[in-house]
Amino acid sequence: MKSNYSKILLVIIAFLGGFVLMSMELVFPRISMIWFGNVLSVWAIDLSMSLVIIAIGYRLGSWLLQENNYPLKVCLIAVYFFGAFYLLLINITYKAIMEYISPLDEVFGSLLFSMILMFPTMGILAFSGPLLVKIFNATSSKRNSGPSLIFGFSTLGGAVAMIIVGIYTLPNLGISITFYLLILLLLLNAFLIIIFKKEIFSR
Repeated sequence: MKSNYSKILLVIIAFLGGFVLMSMELVFPRISMIWFGNVLSVWAIDLSMSLVIIAIGYRLGSWLLQENNYPLKVCLIAVYFFGAFYLLLINITYKAIMEYISPLDEVFGSLLFSMILMFPTMGILAFSGPLLVKIFNATSSKRNSGPSLIFGFSTLGGAVAMIIVGIYTLPNLGISITFYLLILLLLLNAFLIIIFKKEIFSR
């Protein structure tokens, strides 16, 4: 029973993390489009860079698991707190940053935009995937189900984000309010881990 409870908590955390991660794939290109124009090359660079960043984040998360000196609980909480903090920092400073880099060529400017704004947030959040799988496997006798459930619910969260953020939040509430909503979701994940740490790390 306790194991099932921990699994539910973990898939909820994975869902919320996937929601935030995919929301960033809408919000960041939206920011880029305002300064560099709604052209295919800008969208292509932003989307391709986001996939590269997520892939690097998954790899670094897997590497982190090999370092036994870092407790999983601490790492996972740090991921969500750092993500929330950096999103808040971006929300405060992105207009000034974009004013500075917008005179650049759209291709180079979009690449620089990805490195400054997208990489730290999306990359660090992608760490959580392998960490959640590791924690899930520790609470389950069916370890092969961990990756499919964690990444499945994360992807489902991303699909829901495309609808909510793409259709409602961004068009009606704007970039700043959307950032604050994503920050709250990341903090919610961190506090879920802190409050239910005994249930999540049951073994």
